[in-house]
Amino acid sequence: MANTINARDKALIPPDSDHRVEEHEVSVNGGEITVRCMIRTPGRGRSNSLPLLVHYHGGGWMPGDFELDDIWLKQVCVKQQISIVNVEYRLAPEYPYPTQQEDSYVALKWKRLHRFRNLRWRQHLAGLVLRASDDPFFDGQPLTGQILQAPCIFNPDNIPDRYKAELRSMDMPLHPAFLNKSSVQWVLDLWKPDLNDDITFPLLHPDHANLPPAVVQVCDIDPLRDEGILYERLLKEAGNKTRLHFYAGVPHGFFFTHSQIKKSKQFVQNLKDGIRWLPLMPSTNWSRALLGIG
Repeated sequence: MANTINARDKALIPPDSDHRVEEHEVSVNGGEITVRCMIRTPGRGRSNSLPLLVHYHGGGWMPGDFELDDIWLKQVCVKQQISIVNVEYRLAPEYPYPTQQEDSYVALKWKRLHRFRNLRWRQHLAGLVLRASDDPFFDGQPLTGQILQAPCIFNPDNIPDRYKAELRSMDMPLHPAFLNKSSVQWVLDLWKPDLNDDITFPLLHPDHANLPPAVVQVCDIDPLRDEGILYERLLKEAGNKTRLHFYAGVPHGFFFTHSQIKKSKQFVQNLKDGIRWLPLMPSTNWSRALLGIG
């Protein structure tokens, strides 16, 4: 799918003069993963010190790769004037649970980042943010935002009783072409996560307080709909700043397959507005941390 989308949208790639791309190997347990760094080119009127967004592609821990979001991430890099690190974590079932979380967390702590200001991903980002909130490594350099797109925050086989009445979208009768309960269960059966892991499934976590502001984007015709809505509420009730965007009448992943419809353009605009809303103060160390790589 990534090749089809990128071929369709290749005219949208920003000029090489406006950005550069670097790839680096990061050592992880049992091997290496690749991170792709997208860096806004300095120029007249442009700051050399930019916020950083660390991005994790979607796909349910199994399909997908960092090519899927490549073109529009380059657009965000240039138009929003931020630098981006796109992480290619290893996939299940060849690399089962918890490889994806561990690869992603190692990338988050990659020594060359030094300072980072914002995080975005779909499935396990919420858990990474919870994990980082208790990690002394981030003292003095905390995460400052999270953008959650159709987040998966619970396992349908282990839902706390107090939330069951609110989590009904997983059982919606959906067309087989859409993400549905059967496809979610297929992924979970191959991935084999620990049902009681409150980092992998943040709904189970006992404390959602003192987390960075969150932008949550939720699709209507999506088995993950209700958990995204519920998680935004839990974050807000715990005292965190949140923004919730709901896209009526469209399925999971619509913004990839139908990028020219009005709601897809709204989705992208909400993302851009969300980046501006999050407290992304430029870091004086950023130019040394990423622009100096070479």
